[in-house]
Amino acid sequence: MNFNVWTKYDKNTIADAHAKVKNLFTGDKFFHDGYNMYALGVDLSMSGAYLTLNVGLPKKISINDIKNFGDTLRGNSFIFNGQLGYGATFFKDLPVNLFVGGGVGFDVIKTTRDIPAGILDAASWTEDRLIALLGLGLNVGVSFYFLPHVGVFAGVTDNLSFIQISNQRYYTNTNASIYFKNGAKDIKKMTSGLLANNFTARSGIASKL
Repeated sequence: MNFNVWTKYDKNTIADAHAKVKNLFTGDKFFHDGYNMYALGVDLSMSGAYLTLNVGLPKKISINDIKNFGDTLRGNSFIFNGQLGYGATFFKDLPVNLFVGGGVGFDVIKTTRDIPAGILDAASWTEDRLIALLGLGLNVGVSFYFLPHVGVFAGVTDNLSFIQISNQRYYTNTNASIYFKNGAKDIKKMTSGLLANNFTARSGIASKL
């Protein structure tokens, strides 16, 4: 699973953020976060309608714009990705089937990482993020049935997300908590643009009734 998020922060509303964090996110540009990881998933399909579910456990975060911020994620970090849509299966009478579908895509990403001392101030901090997104999804897969109802599968799903359901970011240590504004965890109103892409390559066992 490869997951990327590009976020632009509104220069007017971000000015109200806490002084220790607002300077990190100023500027009229998109900030890029990237994640790569192994994932587990399942596909369910019936009469053309389908549901895909994938979950990955990221260990690292790549941030091109903010240096020395710490790139190791804690074990409670995860990315949950899926689609609900409709598609068509081609070559049903052959051992090799091709499925192509599209629908609504969704992504939920929760990450926790430690911020070394000296980045925000003299103390070390913990950064927590929770982002929930909606968008459009594409699902393409090929199945080869070496038995009438059992075979192998390979395919890809790709989500392009641009609707924010939730976007939380906050910092804590043993003595204090830092939020972007007035104790609020959600920063949707402080973003002027967000785009995310989740590309997942999958392989596994296929079965059909």
